[in-house]
Amino acid sequence: MDTLAIIKRIELRIAELGMSKADFYKQSGISSASYSQWNTGRYKPTEKKLASAAACLGVSMEYLRDGTETKKAPTGEGGRKDVLDEVDIAFYGDFKELSEADQDVIRNMVAVMRQRRAAER
Repeated sequence: MDTLAIIKRIELRIAELGMSKADFYKQSGISSASYSQWNTGRYKPTEKKLASAAACLGVSMEYLRDGTETKKAPTGEGGRKDVLDEVDIAFYGDFKELSEADQDVIRNMVAVMRQRRAAER
């Protein structure tokens, strides 16, 4: 695992989202100390922290690890049910027209919101 490459992808995504580092730390649950230790090469991110970062940033763990995205099975194949299938909102049709990567960003954002809601309970 190339930790410095992971840091670069995290920083790029933080910038793309217009997110502050403080918001990233808070939303991902990753401490600034842990992040700093990754950045200096002292430690590597755990799978759990990598998953938290990916969910927070709306990307896959594969993207953070090696810069690639993995394709997920389309709705109805492989048993995956789309996060938005049951939502009756105006942009639903537009969602289906988004690239798979953009759909994954929205799915990951929904997952982060669900995690936050569960943590508040």
